[in-house]
Amino acid sequence: MPQLRLEELVSYFVLAQAGDAKPYTDRDFVRLIDELGLERANALRSDIATQLAQGRPARTIEAELVA
Repeated sequence: MPQLRLEELVSYFVLAQAGDAKPYTDRDFVRLIDELGLERANALRSDIATQLAQGRPARTIEAELVA
C-alpha cells in the first residue's frame, strides 16, 4: 500500500468509524498518528480501520499499539 500523508490518513480513520455518529474527531486521530509515528500508523492503518469499524474505542487501540 502506498504511504498516506497525515491529512489522508486522518480522513481514512474518520471514515472507517462504525456508524453515523463518528465519535472521534480529526484531532483524536492526529494524536493517535503522532503517538505511533506516521510510518507506523500507515503500516497499521488497515488493522486500525478494521478495529474502528468494529466499534473499538480509539483510545483503546492507541493504548494497545503504543505499549
